[in-house]
Amino acid sequence: MADITITAQLRPLTGSRPTGRLRTTGKLPGVIYGKGDPVSIVLDHREVRNTFNDVSKRGLEFNLVLDGVSQRVKIQEIQRHPVRHTATHLDLVRV
Repeated sequence: MADITITAQLRPLTGSRPTGRLRTTGKLPGVIYGKGDPVSIVLDHREVRNTFNDVSKRGLEFNLVLDGVSQRVKIQEIQRHPVRHTATHLDLVRV
């Protein structure tokens, strides 16, 4: 399988209202855990859905480009909507 690369941006506002607004615009909120402080990020929902459509998701390692810096991460958890089963939040861990 080819090496996967996804781009993300820092998420300046946290909380339920700003996060809900992100979701309505087609963005997917997430958090990167690991060494150092947790970092709140925002990803493109369509890019994440298309990239991980046919892939076993949990534990998958890939490159995440955040503000021009590439880092290796893996998926810890994908939270989903209870009825639509669309992703609502993505937890990542630095490798």
